[in-house]
Amino acid sequence: MTPGGRGLPRLYRQTRYWRWPATHQWLWALASRTTLTDYPPDPQNLEPADSEIIRLSVDWHAAVLRDGVGVIGVRTDDGAEDRFFGYGELYVRSIYLDALMLGLLQNQGLRHLEEHSVAALDSPRPEAMAELEREVGSFRRRLWAQHLTSHGIPNRLLTAYQRQHGLRERFEQILTEISDANRLTREDETRHVNSAVVVFTLITVPAGIALALLQVVEPDNPWFYASVGAALIVLTALLLRTRSARVALRALRRRFTA
Repeated sequence: MTPGGRGLPRLYRQTRYWRWPATHQWLWALASRTTLTDYPPDPQNLEPADSEIIRLSVDWHAAVLRDGVGVIGVRTDDGAEDRFFGYGELYVRSIYLDALMLGLLQNQGLRHLEEHSVAALDSPRPEAMAELEREVGSFRRRLWAQHLTSHGIPNRLLTAYQRQHGLRERFEQILTEISDANRLTREDETRHVNSAVVVFTLITVPAGIALALLQVVEPDNPWFYASVGAALIVLTALLLRTRSARVALRALRRRFTA
């Protein structure tokens, strides 16, 4: 939107909007795609705020909100003879639109990753998390661009869109969930390995001692073999009743019954 000779008219003429400049009113109306009848803005929280306005130059400003983008001229438009606004319209319909389209694709890609993340975290299949990680890597390579050109305005438009939709926070949340899931998986695997080592040690060490004793003594009495075997069974049973052994056995039982 560019103004004619009299400038941009005020869209909201109620007294509660007197402190809201006409340029800001147009930016908010265009970017939010609403009218006063559809959604009357709150005077206590008028958008876009000064920090949300992208000042493209002294002649035109832009604002990106959740539902769209508004671009307005802040000086009189001379029509076909105004070469600046002519180029401005070309930029809006080309590289600036490309920035917003990339933001839309990023938003859709993150929504898909969020849905897949929930399914992968709840899935009993061990390969589900690996598939999610491959999708995250593909999304990062194909869509997660932060800089389109060396020119700053498309990058600022993309950053504003990402901020409105919380794209960076959502992506960081997905990465955090994957990292936590992998950490828990590694901890479970380490716990199961340690439990298996404990049980294996408690069973094999007494047996090794018994075999070493028999090799050293080399008895001919079969009752000696029976006594060593009985002592081996009793010692192993006592070791398996210790707290460390019970914890290891419970961990292995959960591993094989889950």
